[in-house]
Amino acid sequence: MGEEDYRALVADYVNYRLSKHGYQWENGPAQRKNNKVFQAVRKLGDEFENKQDSCDFQEMVTSLHITPDTAQSTFSTVTNEMFSNGINWGRVVALIGFGGAFSVECVSRNMPQLVDSVVDWVATYMNSNLKDWISHNGGWQGFVDFYSRKDQSNNDDNPWVKYGVLGAVGVVVLGALMTQRT
Repeated sequence: MGEEDYRALVADYVNYRLSKHGYQWENGPAQRKNNKVFQAVRKLGDEFENKQDSCDFQEMVTSLHITPDTAQSTFSTVTNEMFSNGINWGRVVALIGFGGAFSVECVSRNMPQLVDSVVDWVATYMNSNLKDWISHNGGWQGFVDFYSRKDQSNNDDNPWVKYGVLGAVGVVVLGALMTQRT
């Protein structure tokens, strides 16, 4: 999967996330209902958002106090922290989810012009830093297979979701807040 494909995946999720919050993205793609990877990412994003015992992902992103001047540096700080302890599927999905939440926050703060940039930042990060790991772990088909095994187990306490995503995001936002204050 090349950078354009990563961009298509991220753009699909961001568009999906914005529409769930009642926003329209002017440059957003048509939703691809038959793509198993896109469906799995959307479903996992929904699952994470709807987890009753999880903290509110959107509230954590709101606490970053994004402005046009700080958006890219804040995004980079959070993303670099997210992967500071390694890569796993939970963190890859957390990155895409973070891009979606970050985009929702930008639109809610009257900065819709940043959405295209956020999608590019996520896609570029994936292409530059995650491409080899994704390839060595079965590519996106490996993700679909992994997600299917998780889904078939029907285990809401699956640690890859609970700690891989929630833990990464919580630590990341805390780190970004501390960086902003220094």
